[in-house]
Amino acid sequence: MAEKHGASINAYVVRQCITKGAFGELRAACVKQGDPLTGEFLDLEGEIDNFAAQWEKNLSTYGVPVRVGKHAGLGEQLDEIGRKADALLKKAAERI
Repeated sequence: MAEKHGASINAYVVRQCITKGAFGELRAACVKQGDPLTGEFLDLEGEIDNFAAQWEKNLSTYGVPVRVGKHAGLGEQLDEIGRKADALLKKAAERI
C-alpha cells in the first residue's frame, strides 16, 4: 500500500487485523504481580488501540456508509508495533 494520503477499505482491514484477545488477562496478571514489564505492555496495547482507531466513515457509491482506514502512517505504525512486540517478547523470554 504505497499511497500516503486518503483512506480505503483495505487500509481499514489492515488496521483491524491486530487482535488483543488475551490482553485483558495479561494486563491483569502484570499489574497483580507488579511486573516491571507492565508499563511497556500497556504502551504496546495503547499503540495497537491508536493504530486501529485511525479510520473514518465514507459513503459508498450506493450511499451506504462504509468504514475506511487511513493510509497515512500505516506501514510505519505497523512496523513500530512489530518492533515493540518483538522487544517485549524478548525481554519476557529472558526472565523465564
